[in-house]
Amino acid sequence: MDSLPPDLISRVVDCLETTPSHEPKPQLTPYATVSRQWQLKTERRIFPAIYLHSANRPQKFQQVVASNTYRQSCIRYIDLMVELESYDDKARARFEIHEEQQQNNKIFTVISHSLLVTLTSWPADTTVTLVITAQTPSDSVDLNGQWERKQREQAVVLRQEDLFEQRYETS
Repeated sequence: MDSLPPDLISRVVDCLETTPSHEPKPQLTPYATVSRQWQLKTERRIFPAIYLHSANRPQKFQQVVASNTYRQSCIRYIDLMVELESYDDKARARFEIHEEQQQNNKIFTVISHSLLVTLTSWPADTTVTLVITAQTPSDSVDLNGQWERKQREQAVVLRQEDLFEQRYETS
């Protein structure tokens, strides 16, 4: 497979990436291990958008791209979602208190700073769109499915004990 011409490898990767919409798309990552040629052709498709949606992702991201300028050149979009601390049902009825806000600010700062430090080591001409958001596992947007949100909304109507996203309004 290593002796295939580069344009044929590109065509194969195109076919792997463009399966019919009703079929799951195969992960291209295993094909990057076939050879150096395959790695170059697949990484251009693997890395354009990076989603860092867990606490340890910025560190893993740093390990994967830190000294690899080719991978850095492939990346055009980074979406960092910072996971803040969870809160209990009782806390849903009140705005975030100062101590919670301080802890969440610390978490947000440490994780964001980690990613930004990594990006400062990249070539100056690199253009990347960076989106940073934050949420807790307790946020309504993180609920599994509409049924759970509807249950919470019904409880709010009855008890007025859930601020939903407004919990952070004063943060």
